[in-house]
Amino acid sequence: DQANFSRPITLLVDAPERVLPQDLVILESTEGCEDIQKLLMVLIYLCDEATDLKDSAKTRLFGPLLMFGTQPINLDFSEDEALKPGQKEQMIGTFLPLLVELNNFVDRVYEVAVNLVQQLASALAQDSSVYRPILRDNTLPRGFQALNDLMGVLISLDSIVSGNEILTESWSHFKFIVGHARDTPSVYDSTAEEVEKYERMLVSIDQSLMKGEIFRGCIDQNFEVVVDNQEEADSS
Repeated sequence: DQANFSRPITLLVDAPERVLPQDLVILESTEGCEDIQKLLMVLIYLCDEATDLKDSAKTRLFGPLLMFGTQPINLDFSEDEALKPGQKEQMIGTFLPLLVELNNFVDRVYEVAVNLVQQLASALAQDSSVYRPILRDNTLPRGFQALNDLMGVLISLDSIVSGNEILTESWSHFKFIVGHARDTPSVYDSTAEEVEKYERMLVSIDQSLMKGEIFRGCIDQNFEVVVDNQEEADSS
């Protein structure tokens, strides 16, 4: 009967303006599904942030780091031409906001990497209540790919910073000038407190970025899962 005919398939052409991660994870309320739903939502957020961090590194950080110290192309330029006295320090002073941004960026990558490792380790542990019924045959490859992307970004930053000799030399000259400012802050129209605060920022950048150990700083972190204080007290 044509009147009772109904199409088994319908097509929705109106796309929603925004799809949230929780809209992508829909599980029936059966035993164990609540835990896996929470886990998948966390992993979706972490994978999205890892993608954003990777894109940010490519679009905002890699280029300026690679091009630091590059002379403009002109007919009078000689490859043997040395930078004028004070020019290296001036370049670092201009470049310093990006180094601060890079330092904050690396700290965030470290935090996301730790969170990813903890989530994956907890989900795939064979004694986990989630692992046995649901994830036994699924290795969560997207989570490991996100972790791989973050490690690739850190290795690339190490390679770029260490490979730019003008950047590392200019940084050494800049630190030398700051040492003079510590001894005679009034000459630089500053105070001892301001110079000390400035030095702490430079030390943070120097230790985390300029020694070629950005990647090592990540893998040397403590990846152990934090134990809840109340649970620890109950067990003791």
